[in-house]
Amino acid sequence: MEFQNNQILVEHIPSIQTIHFTGLKPQYRWIDIFWNSLFFLFVIIIGSGIVLQYREIPNDLLIYIIPTMVFLWVLSVLLTFKTFPHKGYALRQRDIIYKKGWLFKTTTMVPFNRVQHCEVTQGPMGALLNVAKLKIFTAGGSQSDLTIPGITKHRANELKQFIIQKTMDEEE
Repeated sequence: MEFQNNQILVEHIPSIQTIHFTGLKPQYRWIDIFWNSLFFLFVIIIGSGIVLQYREIPNDLLIYIIPTMVFLWVLSVLLTFKTFPHKGYALRQRDIIYKKGWLFKTTTMVPFNRVQHCEVTQGPMGALLNVAKLKIFTAGGSQSDLTIPGITKHRANELKQFIIQKTMDEEE
């Protein structure tokens, strides 16, 4: 058999813009806002404690630190609302895709024949808001290669079963 490596014209590659992405559940946005709020609250408390602890730092600095942190928190909440519609996932015949990002866009594709295992996780807030995460692992790592947050637990389990079935089909 003679080795061949024929050229594929770029014009014949399918465009990702034609893929219909399924958006995340709006409830997931509140989980993002909660964790951002917790982070900024922690920074405000630690920052205020440091300023009050050391006498050489003027107490007037608190007048600037707290409003700055509140401004950054409001900005993070606004960015959460702005970036949320740009997150979504899609299934194709041979892979699963997850996209995110408004200014800095990321698209991750995982072929089904590379999937080692999947897991569905749901924290206390996820249970309260009825959202879960689907984590997809490929060979060679302990971290998930693709995580789809903000889907119902039922949908996450459906996707997990679908992907496991596709991986088994690929092995045959």
